Amino acid sequence: MKNVTLIVDLFLTGFYSCNQNPENSESKQTMTKVETTVSKKENAINQAVKDAYALISFEKGTTLDHEALRAIFTNDATTYNFRGDSLVFSNIDDFISGFKGAINNGEMTAFNEVKL
Repeated sequence: MKNVTLIVDLFLTGFYSCNQNPENSESKQTMTKVETTVSKKENAINQAVKDAYALISFEKGTTLDHEALRAIFTNDATTYNFRGDSLVFSNIDDFISGFKGAINNGEMTAFNEVKL
């Protein structure tokens, strides 16, 4: 009977030590959260990007507020836009004009831009 108990104990010990469930593992990984301080300037930049993306995003059947989009950029702002494999640079007026053209000719019926 002692042999059976010993075998069962060894089996269970081996079973639990090989179990991949972190709840049963003695060597749990620990994760720590690191808080970072974001400057007012960085917050302002992040908000400007969020606002711009919200203004160029639209659902089918809705329209863009082009003047609001123009208002959040300076007159000499440059936009960077990937077209296929190339990067296209344009000023804000040309960007809005191209965006409007794509919407008006049916190339673009909805658009959603987000920051990851």
